[in-house]
Parts: sequence; structure tokens; C-alpha cells
Amino acid sequence: MFKSIHIHTIVLWLSTFLFAGCGESTDDYAFVDKPVWVNLAISVSMTDVSLPVVKTVADASSTVAGNVADSPMPGTRAAEDALPAGNNEKINTLRIVIVRPDGIVEYNRFISLSSAVDSYGDEKFEVLGNEKKRIYLFANEGTEIKTAEGTMRKVVDYDLAAIKEGERFPAADISGLRIRLEDNTEQLAGPLPMSECHDITVGGTDSRHELFVTRAAVKFSFNITNNSGRNIVLKGLTIARMAKEEYYLPKNTIYNDVVIDGVDCKEITSYDVPSDVGYYEYGSDKGLSETLSAGSKVSLSPIYLLEGKYTAVDDERNYSMKIFFDGMELGDWFPKLSRLPRNTHVIVNITIGKTAVDWDVDVLPYIPVDLDPEFGL
Repeated sequence: MFKSIHIHTIVLWLSTFLFAGCGESTDDYAFVDKPVWVNLAISVSMTDVSLPVVKTVADASSTVAGNVADSPMPGTRAAEDALPAGNNEKINTLRIVIVRPDGIVEYNRFISLSSAVDSYGDEKFEVLGNEKKRIYLFANEGTEIKTAEGTMRKVVDYDLAAIKEGERFPAADISGLRIRLEDNTEQLAGPLPMSECHDITVGGTDSRHELFVTRAAVKFSFNITNNSGRNIVLKGLTIARMAKEEYYLPKNTIYNDVVIDGVDCKEITSYDVPSDVGYYEYGSDKGLSETLSAGSKVSLSPIYLLEGKYTAVDDERNYSMKIFFDGMELGDWFPKLSRLPRNTHVIVNITIGKTAVDWDVDVLPYIPVDLDPEFGL
């Protein structure tokens, strides 16, 4: 007996305010009038925090697009999945780098928070006014990845503290930074890396700007219900066609204006990945030993991987998920799912029955796909 998988698309981790993905050049924003000293206050939120959209186009390398006829329509929001799941999905540390129009670093300030937060502010700076500025935001930069050999390495091989105030900002180096996973069992662990880049205009008087950071991760959650009438031992799971690398900063990102529950929000509709990214199968058919008692429901620990946009020739074998238990393997390909941008959450609800397995998958934020693979016992 076979049962179809049902896909519900829901928006989560909403992108608000401005947009990100600053390029390498600072030539496209020059001085405005005569500089004067002013106070600048910056607040930073994660993209879960729904705030009014500021419809401002600030950088040629990214685009804010309005609602158009073929724009994806939002689904129903799941409140229980709309909030960070623990402190690792919040801001634990924050670095704010302010760059002047001539490419000179005005400030490089690191903030170590006493506790994890959804939003932070106001952080105050005395800056030259009447000019545009580029603001780089880096949260949780010290996170490490545990390798297959058991050693630890930084998520990004770069010392952001070495960026000197009064010197030229290393735009090309920062734009090219990548996060990489080198083994099929590696994943992002600890406080998730977050980053963004915003262009703002500072006038001749004191001002305040509300900015956001975006998690540089795709989150997978697995909820398994055992209605088979017997105990089951889950041995492993795999996710195919995951990206080995992603850019540390969002690259050429396009955010589309959408309305979710009456609130103006943004979603990622286009973005760049490295041309040599490479794809692999995360996980294995062993390594887990999760006992599912008859009638029980188990939620596995979240898995944090990298954004990607794998597309097969026939668009029918892009991503797949498999589970392994009691000597059995269940899974199939998800057709017409070619992109998984950062800051999305894939929730896989699996119900194991006596003769069939029902998979119900929520893709957040909304991706207009029609997935209908079949799974059976």
C-alpha cells in the first residue's frame, strides 16, 4: 500500500527591512554634501522578528522585488515553528563593521552578549554624517565545526577582528568567504552563523536604523510517529544533493515583498551559490540508535546544513530523504524542488503505520513546488 507525501508551504524566518548581499565595490555610493559629526544608533534583529518593511533599494548587487503575478503566494504560518528553537538559533555574539564611501573602515565593533537574544540594540556610534555607509553584520562568528576526525575548525577561516579601523575594508576577501562541509557527517553545530550587509544613508542629524541578520543555514527537523504496533529502532537517515559550500554573506540575493498574516515581509527568491559548490549525500544508513516505542512520537535533533540550488537535467531527482530502520530503507526523490535558500526550515513529519509510511513535509519559507513521491513498506 502506498500513501502520497503532502507538501505544505509555510513562511518562517521572515526577511524584513532593507535587503542584503552587498557586492565588492563601493564606487556606487559616494559622499553626500559636507560631512558633519552625528550619532548613529543601530539595532539588529534576526529575520524571525516581524517588523514593517522599509522599501529601500540600497545595493545594485541585490534587488527588492514587489509582488508580481508569478510571485509565490504565502501559506499558513505555523506558530510553533516560527520561533528560534533554543539559544543556538539566536544571536550570541555580534560584530558591526561600518564602512565609509571611500572604503575606509569607520568602526569594527565586537559585542559579546551575556545571553542569547532575538534582537539587540541600540548600539551607538559617533560617525560622519551626510553620506552613505555600508554596514556589515556578523553574528556567532566563533562557531566551530566538528570534523570526521574529531577535531574542531572555525566555520569561516578568517579573522574578522583583524579588520582595522581607519584602513581599507577587505571587500573582495569578505565577499569571497565560504562556509564548507568536508564530510558527509559534518553539519553546523553550536550558535548558527548569521550575516548580512546593508547600505544606509546617514543624514546631517542623529538617526537610528533597524537592520537584520540571516542565518547561513538550512534547518531540517524530523518528527517520527510510530503507529506500526511494534517497537522500531531507527538506524540512520540521509539527505541527498546537499551543498558542500556556501557563501558566508548572502550573494546577489533578491528578496520579494509578500504579506504574511497581514504583515509585510520578505522572502528569498533568488541567490548565488559558488559555481564549484559540489553536492553530496549527508548522513549514512547507520550512526543512529533511536528506539521508537509503539505509539510514540520522537523528534530528532535538528540538522543544520548549507543552502543550495541543485537542479537535475529532468528536474525529477533534485533532493531526497531516506530513513533506515529494522533492516529496511524508505525514501524517494522530491521532484521540482531545485532550491533551498539559507534561513529555510524543512520539517519532515513521518508516520509509520502497519502497512504504509506517510511523509508530510513543510518547506519554510514558501517555495511553490508540487511534490508527490511515494513511500511504502
